[in-house]
Amino acid sequence: MSDSDHPRKIWDKIRGTPARIPSRVNIARDHVDEGDELETAIQKDKHYFQIRINEMYLAYERQWFKKYDPMVLVISEFIYGREQVAIPSVVGPAMMKKFGQFMPKGGMVFSDTQVTGPHPYKGGSLNLTVVLCQLTVANYLQDFLRIVESTANILDFSKAFSTSLKLATVVLDGIETILGSQLTHPLIGLRKDYAVTLLEPGYFALVDIDKNDLNEEKLWVRNRQLVHGESLADATPFRKADYVLYSVLPTLPPDRRGDIPVLPFYSHWTNVVEEASRPTPNDWKRAKEHMAILYRSMMLSPDLVEDEADTQFSLWQTEAEKKHKKAALMSDMGPSGVKTPSESDKIRKKMVEILEL
Repeated sequence: MSDSDHPRKIWDKIRGTPARIPSRVNIARDHVDEGDELETAIQKDKHYFQIRINEMYLAYERQWFKKYDPMVLVISEFIYGREQVAIPSVVGPAMMKKFGQFMPKGGMVFSDTQVTGPHPYKGGSLNLTVVLCQLTVANYLQDFLRIVESTANILDFSKAFSTSLKLATVVLDGIETILGSQLTHPLIGLRKDYAVTLLEPGYFALVDIDKNDLNEEKLWVRNRQLVHGESLADATPFRKADYVLYSVLPTLPPDRRGDIPVLPFYSHWTNVVEEASRPTPNDWKRAKEHMAILYRSMMLSPDLVEDEADTQFSLWQTEAEKKHKKAALMSDMGPSGVKTPSESDKIRKKMVEILEL
């Protein structure tokens, strides 16, 4: 089975499980306090997107954490670089107990975690699978879920995509095994294909209640939480049923991701800084060699849109030139005399000789 078959096979398994049909709500833009941030569509090759689980509410009536363990599964399928990938995220009992908030009237709220992104939007299909499951408490199933959840949480696709993609396959295998257990029961789920050239951002809710019993016009999002009432100002937290609130959002601004230092090519920039901060022409030559490597790495990176790559490189190029000019000036102001070359100086000299062969 190929990696691309995984999500479909998992969804077929979920769909074959008897479950109540949930209400699936697209929260209207004018019902969101951050509505202004949703006005601009996420454009292909120009903007970044991210997917967040904004909020979950789990009512104690279902005896969560006593009789059942909760699990929210999110699988994001999209184009990364030149390939279609499937990225799993698991929000399970370990994370919920650590970051959740228990409510005095018998419930628990888990708020705002990023499960995918930021990634450049490459167009084509963005396919999302979001499922809330209940797992009958059993020691062996709890232990296995703990492993799957912890593995999913260490995935970092910005630093080492190929390695993380292999782990993603392991997580998908684990999810499939969990869903195949008779102790696992999917409650509500959605598989949606956003097959568009412009990706419209928005907030979405899966609510474990019949659609006839839910007035969508009274649902709002305030502070990334689902609230219910006649108006945004007067609405109170929605507590009528279990639900998952999630969103597809741009970064702000949409063409900047804001975490450049964690990306793989950043090490080339540190090499530029090291060489540019030295005073000699040979040092500057080595700095320029590293800058050429840096530019190529940035332009070919699947983690950056082209505009940010160009802008960031120009800023770094200017900074490198300033550092070298300052180093040269400070050297001219320093004490005269011949300095004994260090071992690193000898290595750098040899590197220049090799480049000039």
